Amino acid sequence: MGLVIKKLNVTIDNTNILNNINLTFENNKTYAIIGKNGSGKSTLLKTIMNHYSITEKNGDIIFNNMSIFNLETFKIANKGVYYSAQNPIEIEGLKTLDLLKNISNSKNFVENFRKIQDSLKKFSLPNEILNRDINVNFSGGQKKKMEIIQAAMNKKNTVFLFDEIDSGLDIDASKQIANAIKEMKGIKIIVSHSIDFLKLINVDEVILLLDGEVKKIDSTKLINEIEKEGYEKYSNIKKNKSSVCSKKK
Repeated sequence: MGLVIKKLNVTIDNTNILNNINLTFENNKTYAIIGKNGSGKSTLLKTIMNHYSITEKNGDIIFNNMSIFNLETFKIANKGVYYSAQNPIEIEGLKTLDLLKNISNSKNFVENFRKIQDSLKKFSLPNEILNRDINVNFSGGQKKKMEIIQAAMNKKNTVFLFDEIDSGLDIDASKQIANAIKEMKGIKIIVSHSIDFLKLINVDEVILLLDGEVKKIDSTKLINEIEKEGYEKYSNIKKNKSSVCSKKK
């Protein structure tokens, strides 16, 4: 079980974005990926999902002892990998209720609808949002809350990739989403620039990604260090040959 990234390199428009990334993510642990803008954090999550924008890459990605490196994105999702983008897209013609009913595992309509209503109440979302097309005329906060609801309702999901899930949220919404993430079972990988948000989540390990390289992996004390000192001290440090999360303590 787990997610393993081996010797991953990604090039976009003749520019190296990720260089020799080696990471192991263990089940039921929460990981934060931090770094400056343009360090390759979002590219890493997109590469795991084989996003259409990732056209030049080499290496391997292993999930549950099987390579998913060149699988189509929908097949990766069907294996239980959920990806939440920075800017969730609008889908006209697909009602929110229909989407939530389809991703729920319950075949009982009453039980299914009750589960959906409970999720809306938990995130202070109005029932009428179910009649809107996906993300159409949603506020930024509503979009992010709906991403969390979708992730949690599909019980197949065992890997959660959250890219700036906290951006644009007020403090109450941030707490709601942080609590929901803590309740999820599986591998949780969170990209965020918000130190305060990461402190809400009980992160197990922190990965510092700069200039497309893993510079350091540590406990949450790394978040506190970056908060006090910034990224500069790591900018010129060459990566280790092996950068592996969940290393033996």
